[in-house]
Amino acid sequence: MNLPAWINKSPNRPPNDEIGTEYFWEICSAVGHLTSTWERCEHSLSLLYASMFPGSFNEAKRSFGSILGSGARCDMVAAASAGQNDRVTDLLKAYRRISSIRNNIAHGMILNEKEKFYEECDLSSPRGNFYVVPALYNENKMGDYGIPKIFYNAKTLTEITIVITHLIKECQEIAFDNSSPSPSTENGLMRYLIWKK
Repeated sequence: MNLPAWINKSPNRPPNDEIGTEYFWEICSAVGHLTSTWERCEHSLSLLYASMFPGSFNEAKRSFGSILGSGARCDMVAAASAGQNDRVTDLLKAYRRISSIRNNIAHGMILNEKEKFYEECDLSSPRGNFYVVPALYNENKMGDYGIPKIFYNAKTLTEITIVITHLIKECQEIAFDNSSPSPSTENGLMRYLIWKK
């Protein structure tokens, strides 16, 4: 799976954009779109996992959902598809990278002007220089003088959302390929995937 160059760099750090997002609503909208799209991606990965167990689709989906960590979920899919499909291996590699980035965003915070991290931010101002930064208490993500190493503006969040959308499509295509060609596939997996296309 082709990912943007910055996602392939270790340790998964996007560029520190010099320009924040001007409007508060725009960055909030980008965060909401990204997190909602990520949940669709998790759902698609559950369908991929369940497609590997055609006789017990619902049970496979429930077992997948009982695991909370995305790394453990990736391990489940990898074990179920062991040696069967290089596409699954590539997909899981990309999924793990994006999951780490998504965690920075979902557990991060929106700040106005990156120079004022420890002052009260005026988020009521409709205009400013807004960024999402990872949790400020995470030492691994902080640079000199307590300034975060990573800043996400709305443009970067949108790029990440597009990558997540590609992951969803890849999950669905692999799940579709794993499905029996019979239109009566248990619990409508085939119908669901055809409807999604």
